[in-house]
Amino acid sequence: MGFKIQVSPTLGHGIRDGTTSANGTTSIADGTTSAADGTTSAADGTTSAADGVTSAADGTTSAADGTTAIADGTTSAADGRAISVMDATMRTPRSFAGKFGADKITFSGEGPGKLGKVREVVVSPHSEIWVTDLTKAALQVYSPDGIYLYQFPPEMQGKTAAAVSFDGDGLPWVLMRKGHSGHADSVVQFNRNGHPKTEFNLPNDVLALLKRDMAVDVRNNHIFVTWGDGMKGGVQAFQPDGKHLWDIGPQYYSPLFLAVDKEGSIFVVDKKTDHVHVYDKTGQYMLKFGGYGATGGGLLNYPRGICVDNAGYILVVDSKNQRVAIFTAQGKYVRHVAIFGWLSGVDVGPGGQLVVGRDNAISIFPRY
Repeated sequence: MGFKIQVSPTLGHGIRDGTTSANGTTSIADGTTSAADGTTSAADGTTSAADGVTSAADGTTSAADGTTAIADGTTSAADGRAISVMDATMRTPRSFAGKFGADKITFSGEGPGKLGKVREVVVSPHSEIWVTDLTKAALQVYSPDGIYLYQFPPEMQGKTAAAVSFDGDGLPWVLMRKGHSGHADSVVQFNRNGHPKTEFNLPNDVLALLKRDMAVDVRNNHIFVTWGDGMKGGVQAFQPDGKHLWDIGPQYYSPLFLAVDKEGSIFVVDKKTDHVHVYDKTGQYMLKFGGYGATGGGLLNYPRGICVDNAGYILVVDSKNQRVAIFTAQGKYVRHVAIFGWLSGVDVGPGGQLVVGRDNAISIFPRY
């Protein structure tokens, strides 16, 4: 199954109009035909609906807002930018706004996209929401308004997609777990067609079924992978070609989720000690913040997901305190956002939207 990954952060409407002529049709001498429902058909095969949508004989559809959808699935904005391309082997394009709205929404998906147990959420550079679901082998991808789009990768080959992170070119890197297959865990970069572009196996010195996570430094595409067994764990760093750079651990902590800021600092969540540990780009230890506490403030109780927002603040899912805690990069507590439920992953949309995974749903807050 092939398809093109969206390559522009600005999306538009791919409107398909199904208006047909009804009784009361009026024909003009020049060949134009007007139906009672307001549809106008020209002699050249162009059809204009009452809502302003114009459909040409070749299958091109133009909306009143200037968006143009071609029959092959290409969608172009009014300024001429390509928005999305899907070939005939991919799904039929869905019509969706393609941008985050002004209201809070919560969705759980439906059909094949129905969520079971959310582990992590990532907002792509193209405003799609990529979800790691513990009940599914593949990543689940949704539009900003909660419409299920597709699973990724399309072919799993007996492995499980455990994490995803986007590089400086907007391409996804996926951590593929071996499960019981006997093969090594691997990290795979996919191209814009959804096919593997680069792949390397992780060192086979971590026991199968241990928990892992991954993040990519967008400055140089270095990949950082955590591992942990609940008692001890570590962090491994790699170049995009798989060359091993450095190791942290094994140490007596339980790292899992991690994030990288624009300076290359690495923030690793330790759910065992309720801290966030910070390393520089070479793996040198810098500081830690958090620590156990059930009263809020700068203390954490079973931290999980973590991300860095556009202003450089560190957002940490403080799951048992039912909130997202916000810190500076130096670990100073700033404030928090209280959110009811069993929280897991967190990320921030391009306009400052807060996207949070909780239980079997995703909630999007227009601001935080």
